[in-house]
Amino acid sequence: MAQETMVEKSIDDFQKQAGPLLDELNASKQSIVITQDEKPRAVIQDIHAYEETQRTLDILKIIARGEADVRDGKLIPQEKVFKEIEAQYFPDGLAD
Repeated sequence: MAQETMVEKSIDDFQKQAGPLLDELNASKQSIVITQDEKPRAVIQDIHAYEETQRTLDILKIIARGEADVRDGKLIPQEKVFKEIEAQYFPDGLAD
């Protein structure tokens, strides 16, 4: 994913121009940082960027859980996993 440029808008500007700013957001794929009293308060992004971010976070959570399992010694030998898969899905054995 390419690094996005963020556009900064005050809350007042956003309130006055919400429709056009959302159109611009969807067309440009740039995130909008909403400021209040010149301080960043929120980020608005188009739905596709949001969904991609959520998918990325889900993958990172899975990786973190896996790393924690390795760190805690919660491992299953590969041979055992393959035998369990074969028993469940190929009860008559694998065809040669």
